[in-house]
Amino acid sequence: MDRRVKELFDRRVPLPGDAAGEVVAFLKGAEAYGEAFGNIRRGKRFAIANLSLRVSWAGSVRIGPNVIGEAKGAVHVDEITPDNAEEDWEVAITILGQHKDDAKDPASQALLTDVERRVRGLVRDQCLPIIGTRVRAVLAELNGLAQGATEDEVKQDLGEEDERVARQERAEERREQHMREARERAIPARYRDTLAALRDPEFAGDEVALDHLGLTDAEFGPLFEALKGHAGVREVSLRGNAFTNVSLQVLVAGVAAGALPNLRRLALAGNGFSDMAATMLAGLKIIRKDLEVQV
Repeated sequence: MDRRVKELFDRRVPLPGDAAGEVVAFLKGAEAYGEAFGNIRRGKRFAIANLSLRVSWAGSVRIGPNVIGEAKGAVHVDEITPDNAEEDWEVAITILGQHKDDAKDPASQALLTDVERRVRGLVRDQCLPIIGTRVRAVLAELNGLAQGATEDEVKQDLGEEDERVARQERAEERREQHMREARERAIPARYRDTLAALRDPEFAGDEVALDHLGLTDAEFGPLFEALKGHAGVREVSLRGNAFTNVSLQVLVAGVAAGALPNLRRLALAGNGFSDMAATMLAGLKIIRKDLEVQV
């Protein structure tokens, strides 16, 4: 049955976005655990099962061709039995790094970024119908096995559901390719030139300024990777871009760990940081007391 669960869930199942901006999520595979066995009552064979399912997901929030934030985690579904309706399942949505019970804690909810909250809501609203279709197939197949049929004989044909998912997968692949090409064309020449300069081992500048260029989290990763190796940089200005907490977390973790040891001024005003940014930057200031941060 592990093989069958993998077959049903280990594929890229895209889920449509919401109306505000756009959120796109994907189911990425599943693990099932619990117990299932055959029983006979009054001459009738049937399956008894009590299963739990963990389905991985990943999601991104986009505005036009730009990905402005990402999150990943799992959907935990418990109390899956032949007698339980889907509304009786115990469902929890986790985000990477959280225990599933944290979702019930208002304090933990307050710490989630706007991107994570939107993706969490999308996963709950739109993953469950797709998960439900596949779980019902598993339960039906278990019942068939309990009656003595082979795995091939009981295998459920999801028919239109699988074809619909396949069409979505192909459409999303084409869309992603188009978005990558559009974003590549839109990246400002100043960013490209700065990145090329930072990748040159002979770079000797002490200031990097990329203000008001509309840069996103997608551009921050390569930028910081190239930037962090230059100990001589004293000032970095990234004002007026579209960076979110995703980029800020990378920046804070890297600088706190010793990257850019001579950095004295960091200008970040006008980006898309949430309220959690102040907490992260306050922690950084404790470690790097000589660093001036402008947000």
